[in-house]
Amino acid sequence: MVSDRLDRVADDPFGEARSRAASEGRALGLGLSSYFPLEVFDAFGLAGVRLPPRAMDGYPMADGVLQAFACATVRSMLETLLRGDLPVGLVGSTSGCDAVTTVPGILNAAMPSLPVVSLRLPIAVESEAADRHATLALLDLCRETEAILGRPLDLGTLEAAVVDREAVRIRVCNLFGRLPVRDIPASRVYAAAVAAQVMAPREFLAACDDAFPIDAAPSGMDGIPILLSGEMIPSVQWIRDLEAMGATIVCDDTNTGTREAGRRVRRDPPNRLQAIAESLVHRPVHSPERFVSGRPRGVAARAREAGAKAALLLHYKFCDPSAFEAPSLVSALKDVGIPAIVLEVDRQITLTGGDRTRVQTLLEALP
Repeated sequence: MVSDRLDRVADDPFGEARSRAASEGRALGLGLSSYFPLEVFDAFGLAGVRLPPRAMDGYPMADGVLQAFACATVRSMLETLLRGDLPVGLVGSTSGCDAVTTVPGILNAAMPSLPVVSLRLPIAVESEAADRHATLALLDLCRETEAILGRPLDLGTLEAAVVDREAVRIRVCNLFGRLPVRDIPASRVYAAAVAAQVMAPREFLAACDDAFPIDAAPSGMDGIPILLSGEMIPSVQWIRDLEAMGATIVCDDTNTGTREAGRRVRRDPPNRLQAIAESLVHRPVHSPERFVSGRPRGVAARAREAGAKAALLLHYKFCDPSAFEAPSLVSALKDVGIPAIVLEVDRQITLTGGDRTRVQTLLEALP
């Protein structure tokens, strides 16, 4: 019988994070971005997790400290932290969009007892100085973390954490690589990707062994193949809703999925922290918050290669990087014969009635 452990974790990642902290006897190190290397928090004796979006009816505490024009993803992160219902030892943010960049200052003012560190990565990742800037930024973060926690970075633990985290990313990439074959539902792959953000790496890998047999035969899923692009998926239920409407995701371009999972750390480098920093700069699929030439064309090429017949672009309300990129991405997809629509998501955990109508119209209009 196929294990549903990953699906249960994906439906309640915050419960899993609390349970993990209790069982390991460690405070959580929360990374607020797909660009934050959790292996560094592991090496400082924290249980590194990435904070996924949390669908809520409202964010009253976050709304009290955050500007009105911030996306629901950032609002949900702040709401979760301000509620204080997670055993957090340290929060890690990165440079990026305006909303994410303001989070450390907001937390310092609203929760001065909660330590926050920032990784100031370069925005122009293709510049000649990007590697050096990223390395210096990671060294600064480690020095700041040492001062806050009162203990040094454990290089032995870091080495093991790099190996374990890399194995998780490879497994997630391999799962998404199976989407065009259609031997497993995309909703189960996204569930695994969400679970990977909060589970202990080796526990996650063991759960994958139970959930995804290597020799699984094609399932015969005959839905319309689509590309899904965007920041974080609102929930796994959102993916299940798409599948119920007859869409089959065969290509992913999300931070929940393949963007962060494609990052690789060089083996046997002279400096392990330098290798981690460079892996953040050179990951193969960046988010639109970084300046990368040719990203829309690259996404379109991957979608065509995977056999996508249509594309859905997730846009969190007030997410400027995704909004600015959307016209060029839609155009690039059109150039390769893939029609696309932009779906604006906010706090909903499922597809709204309006979203369903737009998706249905797109799918029914295909030849």
